[in-house]
Amino acid sequence: TDMIYQVVGIVGPPLGGVVAGAYGFKVMLLVASLFYSAAAGLRIWMARTTRSAGDRGTQPLTVSAFMGSAKLIAGLIMGGGLITWIFLTDGVRDVAFRLSGELQPLYLEQVMGLSLGQIGLLGSFFSMAMALTPVLSGKLADRYGERVPIAGGFLVMFAAYIVFLQAKGYPAFIATWVLFGLGVGLLSPAYQSLISKAVPQQSLGAFSGLFYGSMGLIALPAPYIGAWMWDHFNPRVPFMITAGVVLLSVVPIWLKFKLKQEKVAVVEAGVV
Repeated sequence: TDMIYQVVGIVGPPLGGVVAGAYGFKVMLLVASLFYSAAAGLRIWMARTTRSAGDRGTQPLTVSAFMGSAKLIAGLIMGGGLITWIFLTDGVRDVAFRLSGELQPLYLEQVMGLSLGQIGLLGSFFSMAMALTPVLSGKLADRYGERVPIAGGFLVMFAAYIVFLQAKGYPAFIATWVLFGLGVGLLSPAYQSLISKAVPQQSLGAFSGLFYGSMGLIALPAPYIGAWMWDHFNPRVPFMITAGVVLLSVVPIWLKFKLKQEKVAVVEAGVV
């Protein structure tokens, strides 16, 4: 399924750029909404009609069950251990990325003069590069621990921002998005692996919902702040701040993203 998603990521961005350039953003958004609606309908049908052989019994959807999961997750986040550091670094990272992420297309079009088709094609280069590194990420995580590919991914992404800030022509932006893809392909699988080892198996679903929901709330004002910096300082400032945060994140990742072997055994056994 990940490979299919990567193929879609290669085809979709340039197609979106072509449709937006030829017919306008309304048509592009309409086409995208049709695809999203079809995907949602298919996923609902799958959830109702199929069941994996390895599925475990699910908890009843009650307020008490939700509160129990919420208390467990709050304890993990406030406990000062690995999950605390994942929450802090992921929160800061998410704020930094949202600070400049929504401004990237504007920067490429209004400042650097790229067309919608060129901007869309960058997404294809990102997806192609991202598909190259997950296997390497897994091998590095198995041999040296998850912090190695995660830290390496952040360093590659920092290099991408440096190239982005110095880029003057389209080939440099292609190199930027290739580096972005390589970096995300390195760190994302390792992040998921580390979380799956640190969180009890029966609470992974609730953890994902509450954890990433909290990240979204924390990062909510970041796009506005980035746009304010764009208007009052310089269009490059939000990207410079994001680059600095990405580099600084390597330090706590390297020092704190460690999981004791006995903790791994407890989590894999489903014991809280």
